[in-house]
Amino acid sequence: EKQEADQQKESGKKKTKTKSVDEPEKQQSETVADSKQKGSDPSAAKTGLEYDEEGKLKSKQKMKDIKAPGSQDVDTESQKTSKSMGPIEEIAQMKWKHFRHLSDDPQQAAERLLQKFMLLHDESFLLFLEAREEWFDSPLYSSYQQVLKKSINEREQVDDILASKAGDFSREEFDAVIFINEELT
Repeated sequence: EKQEADQQKESGKKKTKTKSVDEPEKQQSETVADSKQKGSDPSAAKTGLEYDEEGKLKSKQKMKDIKAPGSQDVDTESQKTSKSMGPIEEIAQMKWKHFRHLSDDPQQAAERLLQKFMLLHDESFLLFLEAREEWFDSPLYSSYQQVLKKSINEREQVDDILASKAGDFSREEFDAVIFINEELT
């Protein structure tokens, strides 16, 4: 009797093991059938794809590039300057950093800038006049004028104002702008 009871227990365990092994397959086959009725692929959870009743792909997800936070505004100034521009536009947008790119020596930078004016003069006097007008509206010339206004209004020496501005531009660069203005007038 003991042996029969042990055999029944073992056979019962085997049956339960068989049931537990077979159950996931039944559940999986039910989910496949359910998903076909619902119109999606059983692997849709993995792939994110959906199918219609005919088995055709319903829609595709659009892929987007990953961008670092704030990466859109990083190079806006370099993008503006990377456009090709003519000498008149270059003069109109001239800043101290652009002036310094012409040469390390302010006097040589002034001469190179004047060469651009002379090339425009040789091409057309109207282009020269337009470039000259743009020069007087440029950010570089505006900062030069601000130093002059401050010197007059506060009755200070230009050297004192240039020394107090710490890093905007030097006396040599200031003198180079004076030289350019003398040549243009």
